[in-house]
Amino acid sequence: ILPDFSVEVSSAKKDSLKVVYSKLYQNLGRVRINGKFVKIGVVFQPLGIQHFIKEVYSEVFSKPINFTNPFGLKFNEVLDQVFLTSIISEKANLLDKFFQQQCLGFEEERIIGAVNKIIESKGMISVSALARDLDIHRKTLLRLFQKHLDCSVEEYRKLVRFRFALEKIQQQNNINLTTVSAEHYYDQSDFIKQFKKLTQLSPKKFMAAVSKLGDEDTFWNFYS
Repeated sequence: ILPDFSVEVSSAKKDSLKVVYSKLYQNLGRVRINGKFVKIGVVFQPLGIQHFIKEVYSEVFSKPINFTNPFGLKFNEVLDQVFLTSIISEKANLLDKFFQQQCLGFEEERIIGAVNKIIESKGMISVSALARDLDIHRKTLLRLFQKHLDCSVEEYRKLVRFRFALEKIQQQNNINLTTVSAEHYYDQSDFIKQFKKLTQLSPKKFMAAVSKLGDEDTFWNFYS
């Protein structure tokens, strides 16, 4: 992990397998890749990975980018099979079967309810209103977010709001910042400020520079 919140990876002299988990975070991630790689991405829905680990999320994944395998040696065995086949549907079936067997469930209803309400409001609900709607003390709510998502309620709320704004921009042929900012932010100036804080680019420059691969809810800017 480099000082400027980036990662540098180089291919090994012989084939090797590495499991990397990237958390939800507000910084722009940079990856410097040297060599050849085959990457398979598993994208978890909010509170998704919590269904597959026994330990507390914030303890298992203590860093923004974690080089750890929380699923045990059996996961490596499955991944060996996944990489042996070139058929995408077979790769997906192998992973689906593994996670079905691995599923432990996640029953902290308070954090589930909080995340659902934030998403339903598109990130616009306040922390106070959220605590009131769930009939939960504000401090308890903050503690649950730190424990199970390793972020504050406000950080999560801002990211959800940003994601919905980004989705709105994607749907438009011509980016109408006035419409997007009116729906998700106080005004256009606030929207552009928050957008630049998260991506280091203006909305128009960001959408021109990045690519979205497949159905992954992740945007990439490839450059050499």
